[in-house]
Amino acid sequence: MIRQFFWYKVGNGISISAWFDNWCLHSLSISAWFDNWCLHSPLISSLSARQVNRGGFNMNSRLVDIIANGEWVWPDQWNSKFPNAIVPSIDVYTPDKLWWRDRNGIFNELSFGVAWNDIRPREAKVVWASVVWFANCIPRHAFILWG
Repeated sequence: MIRQFFWYKVGNGISISAWFDNWCLHSLSISAWFDNWCLHSPLISSLSARQVNRGGFNMNSRLVDIIANGEWVWPDQWNSKFPNAIVPSIDVYTPDKLWWRDRNGIFNELSFGVAWNDIRPREAKVVWASVVWFANCIPRHAFILWG
C-alpha cells in the first residue's frame, strides 16, 4: 500500500532495488525490480522471480547491476516487454535519493510529516473543535471537556 509513494531519484544506483523499488530517470532512487520507476517500475510487476533468475539476476539485484556502459544488460526478450525503457544515467559520485510522491503526483523530500499528512485519514472539521483545542489550552482539561 505505502510502497507506491516511495520513489528514488537515480544517482549511483546502489541503493535501488532493481526489481522492487520505484525510480525515475530524472534522479528520483531505484530498485529495478521492485521500485517504481517511470512507466515500467517496479519491474517485478512485469517479471516473475523465475524470469529474473533465468535472466542471470537474483532478487537482491540493484539498479546498477542491470546497467553497464549506459545500456541494459538484461536478456534480449525483455526488450519486447519494455520497448521504451530509457536507461537511467548512473553517476557514481551521487548517492540515490529517496523521495515521497504524494497523492497528487508531486515529489517531496521524504519526511514523516509529509508522509503522514498525505496518508492520514481525513474527516470533516467539527464545529466544536476550537472550543476544545485552542492556543494555550491545557491538554488534560481539553481531554476532559472532549470526553
